[in-house]
Amino acid sequence: MSDSVRNYYDVLEVSPQASQEDIKRAFRRLAKAYHPDVNRKPGAAKRFKEINEANQVLSAPDKRARYDRQTLLVSMHKEHEQKKRERYEQWRSAQPGSVMQSANRMKNRIQRGIKWSAANRMKNRLRRFLK
Repeated sequence: MSDSVRNYYDVLEVSPQASQEDIKRAFRRLAKAYHPDVNRKPGAAKRFKEINEANQVLSAPDKRARYDRQTLLVSMHKEHEQKKRERYEQWRSAQPGSVMQSANRMKNRIQRGIKWSAANRMKNRLRRFLK
């Protein structure tokens, strides 16, 4: 599930704790409002398809449970990546300037596509220089 795909609960404008009746009511309300035969605005058909897709997933208990597990895993992964990034930034801010400058130079060379051997030669030169 990518960031470009909206959360099905947000599409149907219900909370994740909503009952099956709440989901059914929300689907009917939104389907009436965005049905292409009723609403001629551009984008109404696309919105109606999103509403249908969200209803298909959330109205079936097994699909809803699978969707909830998937969204939980995605949120846990994002949280883990954020914590990892924060730990790296803490480590980076604790490093002395010259060490970080050499590390940044190596990172930039690697990102520009310079072979690992060139980066290793540079790293070895820096080690000799810093001794």
